[in-house]
Amino acid sequence: MERPERLVPLAPRDGFTYGTLQDDRPDQRGLTFSYRTLKLKDNREWMAENFTFYIAENKSITWNTEYGAPNATRNKGFGLFYTWEAIHEVLPTGWRLPTLDEWNNLFQSYGGPSSAFDALVRGGTSGMDLQLLSWRAGRQYLKSEQLGNEGCFWSDSEGRDNRAAAKILLDRPGNTIKIEYVMKDIFLNVRLIKA
Repeated sequence: MERPERLVPLAPRDGFTYGTLQDDRPDQRGLTFSYRTLKLKDNREWMAENFTFYIAENKSITWNTEYGAPNATRNKGFGLFYTWEAIHEVLPTGWRLPTLDEWNNLFQSYGGPSSAFDALVRGGTSGMDLQLLSWRAGRQYLKSEQLGNEGCFWSDSEGRDNRAAAKILLDRPGNTIKIEYVMKDIFLNVRLIKA
């Protein structure tokens, strides 16, 4: 049997000591993955790039016009967008979605939402490199000129009626971080935390 192709992590940034999350399960494209990880000021180990495991076109999609199995090379570093339910189907062993409390602890460890924005976004002082790729609602896609204004990531914390979950919104115009509750069937990026 042929070994699946491995998608390697993004290149390390100087000044940071990265770990590795090795995910040997092949996705629907036949790829396996290695991701950068990083221990941050909250003393937790986080993924330092977006999750990229492809499930199916109605559960994991890319940021651009492509719909269906995304091109792994072209989308390297951007990861995929997932519905809240879908990401729970493919969590690698030992890793999970961070809770809202864990996201808030991370923000506080970098001085609160306003200070944390600059530290956590791509190129920031933490090495976390959160991408500002916004979100998707199915076949509606983002144009490249919309990139860089906001980033949206799932938390594991559900809303009151269990149809919604907390979204972490990084807002470039305000250089701050907000929490919103959104329906679980939209597509957001994912960063995982070590369990």
